[in-house]
Amino acid sequence: MKSRLRYAASAVTLLVAVGAGASRPVAASTARASAGTLTFHADLDSSYPVATCPSGYPDSVECFTRTATGLVAGLGAVEVTFPYFVDDAAAGCDVNEVKVLPTTARLRVSGKGEIEVRLPGAGCHARSGGPFRTEQPFTITGGSEAYAGVAGSGTLSDVSSGPPALKGKDTWTGTLIAPAASFDVTPPTLSGAANKVVSAPKHVKKMRVSFNVTAHDDVDGAVAVTCVPPSASLFKVGKTHVSCTATDSSGNTATTRFTITVKARR
Repeated sequence: MKSRLRYAASAVTLLVAVGAGASRPVAASTARASAGTLTFHADLDSSYPVATCPSGYPDSVECFTRTATGLVAGLGAVEVTFPYFVDDAAAGCDVNEVKVLPTTARLRVSGKGEIEVRLPGAGCHARSGGPFRTEQPFTITGGSEAYAGVAGSGTLSDVSSGPPALKGKDTWTGTLIAPAASFDVTPPTLSGAANKVVSAPKHVKKMRVSFNVTAHDDVDGAVAVTCVPPSASLFKVGKTHVSCTATDSSGNTATTRFTITVKARR
């Protein structure tokens, strides 16, 4: 029966690493915070290769390991691992339905502690040839170190594409309340992004133009800026829009846009 199903979603472990060695931003996320409270929404692209089931699971259960990386505003670079289990022949479900099993998640924030999250599982869902979608509430039930006495709740929504890619998207939406913690949700401040006009020598169709855009963050100080096209690029005669981005170690991103105009001499 196991060959019939390659769609599933039920998180067991969510790992969060915060620091200067943050992963590249691969997920859109928004958050707002007050002291000790973080309200977040994060979309994470994921993959979920087949895994060996733990001892004691019946043959009707399929096991996978779901992984994802991205940035969550207020936390920083996020690495997510989802061992998850789907029952292909669950009691109470139709022969063409599967059930996501309940479990407990552990969220580890590097150097700050752990958070326990209870996932009750999802009910009977139809097996189909298209994306497999599940949604389940989660409850934050406890934590350690900076997250001692932590509480909160939210919703986990998963979309799984099925074989052969075994790719998906995980959406975490909720509120985290940690009395001993604080969350940075203020993006860096960008400076130096200003429209610029230059004159090209006669008959020249491209000109190298330099500019200097910097970023400062209240927590991290100076933050690296990425601009597309970058400074000192060759700009064609006419107008070219430049987009610049800076992201701090807590996953907050600032963006700006300006125009480089190269005028041809007649």
